[in-house]
Amino acid sequence: MSVWCPISGPASDYSKRTMASDQIAFMDQLGFEHFGVIGHDRCIMANKSKGTWYVSFELPRGKRKRVRATKTFPNELEAKKFARAKLTETLNVSAGTLNPHLPKRTIAATQMLEWLEEPDEA
Repeated sequence: MSVWCPISGPASDYSKRTMASDQIAFMDQLGFEHFGVIGHDRCIMANKSKGTWYVSFELPRGKRKRVRATKTFPNELEAKKFARAKLTETLNVSAGTLNPHLPKRTIAATQMLEWLEEPDEA
C-alpha cells in the first residue's frame, strides 16, 4: 500500500473540489485510470457550517459529476426529514454530527432506518 498527499496551495484556500481535482491529476500522472480514496474530516471546513448534522447521499448515475453529495442541517429533525426523502431515491444514505457537536454520531447506510425511528434529540 502507498500513501500520497498532494497539496496545490495554502490550506486556507484548499477546498474539497480542489483536493479532488489534485488527486485525479496526480493519479493521471502516475498512470492510474482507477483508484480508491480514503479521506477524513478536516474539521475546519465543518466549523464553517452553521449546521450540526449532515446527510450524505449517492447522486443519480446518469446526471452526476461526482458520486455523492452532502447537505448540512441545524438539527437532527431537519436531517431526518431530508434523509427520509433521499431514501426514496437511493438506499445509499448516511448521516452524522459535525464537529464540535457532542456526542459525535455517525449513522451508516445500514443503520439509517433504525436512526429514523429513534426519538429526535432535545
